[in-house]
Amino acid sequence: MLGLKRDLWLLFALNLAIGFSRQFMAPLFPLYLEGLGASEVEIGMVLSLASVLATALMIPAGLLMNRIGKKRTLLVSVV
Repeated sequence: MLGLKRDLWLLFALNLAIGFSRQFMAPLFPLYLEGLGASEVEIGMVLSLASVLATALMIPAGLLMNRIGKKRTLLVSVV
Protein backbone atom coordinates (compact mmCIF):
# COMPACT_ATOMS: atom_id res chain seq x y z
CA MET A 1 0.00 0.00 0.00
CA LEU A 2 2.84 2.38 0.83
CA GLY A 3 4.46 1.67 -2.54
CA LEU A 4 1.26 2.59 -4.35
CA LYS A 5 1.05 5.90 -2.50
CA ARG A 6 4.67 6.66 -3.43
CA ASP A 7 3.98 5.79 -7.08
CA LEU A 8 0.95 8.08 -7.15
CA TRP A 9 2.98 10.98 -5.77
CA LEU A 10 5.72 10.29 -8.31
CA LEU A 11 3.17 10.22 -11.14
CA PHE A 12 1.66 13.46 -9.84
CA ALA A 13 5.07 15.16 -9.70
CA LEU A 14 5.96 13.97 -13.20
CA ASN A 15 2.63 15.17 -14.59
CA LEU A 16 3.10 18.53 -12.86
CA ALA A 17 6.60 18.96 -14.31
CA ILE A 18 5.46 18.09 -17.82
CA GLY A 19 2.47 20.43 -17.51
CA PHE A 20 4.67 23.31 -16.36
CA SER A 21 7.11 22.78 -19.22
CA ARG A 22 4.32 22.75 -21.80
CA GLN A 23 2.59 25.79 -20.33
CA PHE A 24 5.91 27.63 -20.13
CA MET A 25 6.47 27.14 -23.85
CA ALA A 26 2.89 27.97 -24.90
CA PRO A 27 3.30 31.78 -24.98
CA LEU A 28 6.78 31.55 -26.50
CA PHE A 29 5.93 29.28 -29.43
CA PRO A 30 3.98 31.91 -31.42
CA LEU A 31 6.89 34.33 -30.96
CA TYR A 32 9.26 31.66 -32.25
CA LEU A 33 7.07 31.09 -35.30
CA GLU A 34 6.87 34.83 -35.89
CA GLY A 35 10.66 34.98 -35.77
CA LEU A 36 10.73 32.34 -38.49
CA GLY A 37 8.60 34.63 -40.66
CA ALA A 38 5.19 33.01 -40.20
CA SER A 39 2.12 35.21 -40.64
CA GLU A 40 -0.60 35.52 -38.01
CA VAL A 41 -2.82 33.17 -40.02
CA GLU A 42 -0.06 30.56 -40.28
CA ILE A 43 0.64 30.79 -36.55
CA GLY A 44 -3.07 30.33 -35.83
CA MET A 45 -3.21 27.31 -38.12
CA VAL A 46 -0.20 25.66 -36.47
CA LEU A 47 -1.63 26.19 -32.99
CA SER A 48 -5.05 24.94 -34.08
CA LEU A 49 -3.52 21.89 -35.73
CA ALA A 50 -1.93 20.90 -32.42
CA SER A 51 -5.33 20.96 -30.70
CA VAL A 52 -7.05 19.10 -33.53
CA LEU A 53 -4.38 16.38 -33.53
CA ALA A 54 -4.57 15.99 -29.76
CA THR A 55 -8.34 15.59 -29.99
CA ALA A 56 -8.14 13.17 -32.93
CA LEU A 57 -5.62 10.97 -31.13
CA MET A 58 -7.74 10.54 -27.99
CA ILE A 59 -9.76 7.62 -29.37
CA PRO A 60 -6.75 5.69 -30.75
CA ALA A 61 -4.92 6.33 -27.48
CA GLY A 62 -7.86 4.91 -25.52
CA LEU A 63 -7.93 1.83 -27.73
CA LEU A 64 -4.19 1.42 -27.30
CA MET A 65 -4.60 1.71 -23.54
CA ASN A 66 -7.22 -1.04 -23.55
CA ARG A 67 -4.99 -3.25 -25.67
CA ILE A 68 -1.56 -2.93 -24.03
CA GLY A 69 -2.52 -1.69 -20.57
CA LYS A 70 -2.56 1.59 -18.71
CA LYS A 71 0.96 1.45 -17.35
CA ARG A 72 2.64 0.89 -20.72
CA THR A 73 0.48 3.53 -22.39
CA LEU A 74 1.42 6.08 -19.75
CA LEU A 75 5.10 5.26 -20.20
CA VAL A 76 4.82 5.69 -23.97
CA SER A 77 2.86 8.95 -23.63
CA VAL A 78 5.55 10.52 -21.44
CA VAL A 79 8.12 10.00 -24.18
